[in-house]
Amino acid sequence: MARDKRVQKKGMHYISNRSVELRNIFIVEEDYQIFLEYLCKMSKLHKFTIHSYVLLVHSVYLLLETKKDNLSHIMKLLNSQYTNYFNLKYNRNGPLWEGRYKSSFIENHSYVYYFISFMENLPKSTGISVDLRSYHYSSYRQFIGLDKCLKCMQNSIIFKRFNTFEEIKIFLEKTYTKEFITNIVKILRYRYKTKDFRKKELAINYLDKYFSFNQTYEDELKSIFKAYINGFSQKKIGDFLGISQQAVAKRIKKYREKKGKR
Repeated sequence: MARDKRVQKKGMHYISNRSVELRNIFIVEEDYQIFLEYLCKMSKLHKFTIHSYVLLVHSVYLLLETKKDNLSHIMKLLNSQYTNYFNLKYNRNGPLWEGRYKSSFIENHSYVYYFISFMENLPKSTGISVDLRSYHYSSYRQFIGLDKCLKCMQNSIIFKRFNTFEEIKIFLEKTYTKEFITNIVKILRYRYKTKDFRKKELAINYLDKYFSFNQTYEDELKSIFKAYINGFSQKKIGDFLGISQQAVAKRIKKYREKKGKR
């Protein structure tokens, strides 16, 4: 199977990377700190912005904004530096990361907030931590004012959008499923795929036009109904939102009852 075309141009990039065989790559607290030191030093050296990060025991999630077409170079340096540190410290050889990192280029910045909310909730949704406030290896505690903000995180889009820590906390309480994010990733990668592949995913590329980050529950009901009457199946809408087909049907019924539509 052909690989997705990697987008290198400057701008927002959602990045995920995991270890070989999902082995632990952060053993003690110092390991997390060293990785962040490398990331922050590289941010200053290569002049990119870190909007959000989450370090799990076997994987890394980053939301970066580059000013040059150099994402691949940045990730190569970051991965190799941490691999060298880890192998030397734990007396091992060989690659630490499972193949190449995965990335999605985010042209529409309204998508950024979906990813940040998803990322910051990963420690809880993966079962690593029952309480995000007690997890020290993501940007969450900095966002809500529990930890001093790293210098390399001070220009995060989160601090520009929200005025108070409480507003950020409320925002981060809205979570999105892995399925929902997977479908957003498909949308983001859509325009960079071959024509043959694009034909197969044409429908999902248009579904995102019905939904936005700032939607209330009532707005979501309306959007679901609108997408449905415009020809999208309940299954496709459910797959896009990360909910079941039955849940979509209930929302359509609820909207019809509310608006008196029969």
